[in-house]
Amino acid sequence: MPLKHCAVLTPTREGVTSATRNCISELEQLGAERLDMAGCSDVALARNLLLSRALRHMPDHITTFLLVDDDMIFDRATAQLVVERAEQEGKPVSAVYPTNTLQLAAMRWENGLWLTGLGFMALPRVLLRNFVSQHKALPAMNGIEVWPFCQSAPSPDGSMWWSEDYWFSYNMGGVILARLTAKHWKRMPLFADEQTMKTLFDEPTPAATTGPEGPEGTP
Repeated sequence: MPLKHCAVLTPTREGVTSATRNCISELEQLGAERLDMAGCSDVALARNLLLSRALRHMPDHITTFLLVDDDMIFDRATAQLVVERAEQEGKPVSAVYPTNTLQLAAMRWENGLWLTGLGFMALPRVLLRNFVSQHKALPAMNGIEVWPFCQSAPSPDGSMWWSEDYWFSYNMGGVILARLTAKHWKRMPLFADEQTMKTLFDEPTPAATTGPEGPEGTP
């Protein structure tokens, strides 16, 4: 089972779309486990609760988390490729996808890495362990303790407001943006077209295509 060491983590406020559930079910057939977090309207808190729960309670053989928002559409090959690359590189790996305003859900950062949305990201579990070794867990809903992986706040240099997914990418040391696409379902499937992919990967240092608000970040 090629994904027996992987767990799919999905935060949702109103329920996972049927199309996304079908995609996740295909990964379960490859051995992946699944963990959802439903009903929390604060997206940063929902992600912190979900990640903290996964880190605490997923069995030790789960070494990679695949973060999937509740409105993403993807195929099993793309999932396997982002998971494999995250394991090989020891870094978070995101596919390319747009926000509902057709902006790229990513921003160039430094050393060839990106700050990205969390809609479709493979994450080595060890990175979460490294983070919690340096940060204190805090009480949240119903006294449950969570680690502050995500927040919505000014960037470290104070130049712009970062959404919770940019903060998470920063806390994990940056993200590899893979030459792979996933679809973001917002009444219609949104995905990066061929010209966008060429601009990102074939032309030298194109201008960032995100707006100042960063990726949407709302599951």
